[in-house]
Amino acid sequence: TQIYGTAAQLHFNYHTELIPAGARTALSKAVAGNSIAKALSEYNETTTGELPAGISRYTKQIVFEADHSLKYFFYLDGTVDISKYVFEIYDYDLGAYQRVKATKVSTGKYSIQKENIPSGYLSREYKFRVIYRGKKFVINSSGLAYANSTVINSSNPTMVTLVKAMYLYSQAAEDYFGIKP
Repeated sequence: TQIYGTAAQLHFNYHTELIPAGARTALSKAVAGNSIAKALSEYNETTTGELPAGISRYTKQIVFEADHSLKYFFYLDGTVDISKYVFEIYDYDLGAYQRVKATKVSTGKYSIQKENIPSGYLSREYKFRVIYRGKKFVINSSGLAYANSTVINSSNPTMVTLVKAMYLYSQAAEDYFGIKP
C-alpha cells in the first residue's frame, strides 16, 4: 500500500517533499526490472465486432481514486449523431449489460466509464459495448490491461512506475481479501 501511495504522490506531484527517502527507495526496488512487466503481459484488451460507423477511434484511461474507474473515450467523426448509439457496460452483480449515458468531453469526444473498481478487482475483465444499427462492438478490458498498455506504450516514467505499483497493490488486495480473478 505504501509503495502505491508513494508512486501516486510522485506521479501527481502531491506533497513530494513529505515522502521519506526510505519510501522512495522501496518504490524503486519494487518496480525495478522486468518481472512486473512480464506479469502484466497476460492482461490485454480485446475487442469483438467492428468499430461502429461514425466513431473514428477510441482511447482509454484509468482514473486513480480510492476505488478506480476505467474510462473509454470515443471520437465521433461527425457523420452520426451521438444519440444514435447505445452504450452499455456489463454489470457482474446483475449478470447483464446496463445502459449508460455517454458524457460529452469536448466537440466530438464522449466517454463512458466503469466506476468504483476496488483494487482487488483491477484484474477483472469489464465489457464496454457500443450498439449502432443492431451491430455490436465490445471492448473487453481491465485496470491491469490498462497498466500493461501503459508499460508497453508510455514514455512517461512516473506513469509507468505508478501502474507497476498499482499492479503490486492489486495483487496484495487480491491476496488479502482472497479474491480469485
